[in-house]
Amino acid sequence: MCVKRFFRWNKRVADAFWRKCGYSDRRLYRYYEDKVRSLVREGMLVYDVGGGGDCCYADCKEDAGEFKIVGVDIEDVRLKENAKVDEMIVADITKEIPLPYGQIDMLTSSSVLEHLSDQEAFVQNAHGALKDGGYLVSVFPGKFALFALLNRLLTNRVARKVLFFVYPNLKGANGFRAYYDKTYYTRFYRLLEENGFTVLDMKCNYYQSDYFGFFLPFYFLSLLWDAFCRLFKIKNLASQLCVTAVKNPAEGER
Repeated sequence: MCVKRFFRWNKRVADAFWRKCGYSDRRLYRYYEDKVRSLVREGMLVYDVGGGGDCCYADCKEDAGEFKIVGVDIEDVRLKENAKVDEMIVADITKEIPLPYGQIDMLTSSSVLEHLSDQEAFVQNAHGALKDGGYLVSVFPGKFALFALLNRLLTNRVARKVLFFVYPNLKGANGFRAYYDKTYYTRFYRLLEENGFTVLDMKCNYYQSDYFGFFLPFYFLSLLWDAFCRLFKIKNLASQLCVTAVKNPAEGER
């Protein structure tokens, strides 16, 4: 119990320090949500991959007009928790996206790609399911972020125990096995281009230090590392990326 109190105290100090610095947005989730909201239009068919539990942009129907959101997740339990989508499908999207070819207007995902063992298969399936000119918008952690490297050094069982011991509030929604595969800037950019997409935007975020806020020496060392990566724009070391890509038309239609 004393150890947990010590960790919580460190976290409070780290959070207070961050607020004192005047920073607010630590992640690209808001950027991702705003990007989807800017692209969605009335009448669209949108697939939210890994859409169990919630859909952050569902309420934009009030402004954009009515469009259909289909939540796709490998676990039906998580989908049943999501009352914001119009339809739910249980599927492994590295094997197939269950829809006839070329009918989706937009495919979105948030903190999903790192959990896929075969990201190339996902990108190929997404390309097949999207209409020409359809959008792929995804936010995901970087493969070479410090926390991602540590996650891969530990077994998933050990990583889950450490995560939930330090941050018990994350139980239930986190701790799934992560592969990270091709989730870094140059490789994922190339993966999209190799499979018929044009990358419109690939935003990098370098802040990851709150993962280490449970122990202040780790936290401040991590802040220095974040600052170094951000200063020199080392995109492959970004802690998080948000990509927006569009499906190229078939050769004969250009």
